[in-house]
Amino acid sequence: MNIYLVGGAVRDTLLGLPVYERDYVVVGAKATELQALGYTQLEPNFPVFQHPETGCEYALARRETKTGYGYKGFSIEVGPDVTLEEDLARRDLTINAIAQDKNGHLIDPFHGQADIKIRRLRHITPAFQEDPVRLLRLARFAARFRSLGFRVTHETYALVKLMASHPELVSLFPTRFTIEMTKALATDDPWCFFDLLQRCGALTKLLPTIANDLETPPIPHTNSSVTFLTTVMQRVAALTTDSKIRFAAFIGGTAANSSATRTLCRDLKVEKSWYDLAILNQTWPIHKVMQATPDKILELLKTQRLLNHPEKLESLIQVWIALDPVSGSTVGNRLRMALEAVRQVKAATFISQGLTGAALGQALSKQRLKVISDILKSL
Repeated sequence: MNIYLVGGAVRDTLLGLPVYERDYVVVGAKATELQALGYTQLEPNFPVFQHPETGCEYALARRETKTGYGYKGFSIEVGPDVTLEEDLARRDLTINAIAQDKNGHLIDPFHGQADIKIRRLRHITPAFQEDPVRLLRLARFAARFRSLGFRVTHETYALVKLMASHPELVSLFPTRFTIEMTKALATDDPWCFFDLLQRCGALTKLLPTIANDLETPPIPHTNSSVTFLTTVMQRVAALTTDSKIRFAAFIGGTAANSSATRTLCRDLKVEKSWYDLAILNQTWPIHKVMQATPDKILELLKTQRLLNHPEKLESLIQVWIALDPVSGSTVGNRLRMALEAVRQVKAATFISQGLTGAALGQALSKQRLKVISDILKSL
C-alpha cells in the first residue's frame, strides 16, 4: 500500500498558497484493508474513505469509463492493480494531477509543474470532455488564478467550445452550476467565471438571459468591448469579498426584473441571504431611492428592518456602488444619515410625555419623517 497527497494541496503548495484541506490517493490496496485500519467509507459503492483521526479523505486509486449521460455517467474500477498514473490521468487539469509521496517526492506524469511555472490551464487528455463538470471547474480556476497570471490554453479552450454544444451540459443545472458559481464568487476575479462560460457558448445553455446581458455593450454608441455586467462584477470584486453582495450585484447588472430575479434565485437554490439581498436591490434600486420622498425612505427603513439591522443597508449600498459608483455613493451616504437620524428618535421621549398606543406610534412616525426631511434638505 502506498499513499500519496494529490490535487489542490500539492498545487497550492507549489504556488505558495495556503492549504486548507488535504486529499490522498491510496495505491495497491483494497477497501477492506482501509476499513481494517479504521477508515470510514463515506458513500456506499464509492471508494472514498475518511481517516479516523485527521478526517482527511483517502480515495482508492481508480479508473473511470464513460458509460452514461451527464457528470454521473461513469463506471469506476478500483483494485490493487490500478496505478497512480492511471488515477492521475482521470483528473481534469495538469496542475491538479501532481502527487507527492511520503518523502516529499513529486510524481508529475503530465507536466503540471511546468504548466504552473508558465501559468497555463491545460487539460490532461481528450477524456476531459467526457465530464461536463470539468467545464465549470475550468471556469472557476480561470477566475481563481487569473490574478496569478494563469490563462486557458488554446487547445483546452477549443475543447470546452465543443463541450458547450453538447446536450449533457444541461445536466449541470442547477446543482453543479451553483456549487461552482459559489466558489467562483469567492475568488479575486469572479467575472472570469461567467466570461469564460459566455465566450465558449455554455452560458447560453445554462443561463440564457444572463448570456444575453454579457453581450450587451455598457454604453450605447461607444467602442468599449467590456460589457456592463462584466464592469459591475469587476467593481464589486474590488469593493468586497462578501459573496452575497457579489451575487446581488451580478443579478442587478442584468436585465432581470423582480419576478425574473425571484425565479432565477429559486432555480439556482441560492442561500436565503443571497436571495434576500438580490430581491432587496430589485425592490429598492438606486433610481427609486434617489427620487424617494421622506415617507418612502422611512418605509424602506421600516419594512426592511434596517433600523435594527444596519448591516443590511451597508450590503445594499455596496451593490448600488457596484452598479453606479457615483449615484450609489451619493444615495448610500444619504441613507446612512437618514438611518442614524431615525435611530436617534426614541420612544422614551414621547412616553415621558404621556403618549401611548396609536398616539405614540403617530408621534414617532411624525418625528422620524421630520428628521429624514431635514437630512434631505441639508444635502
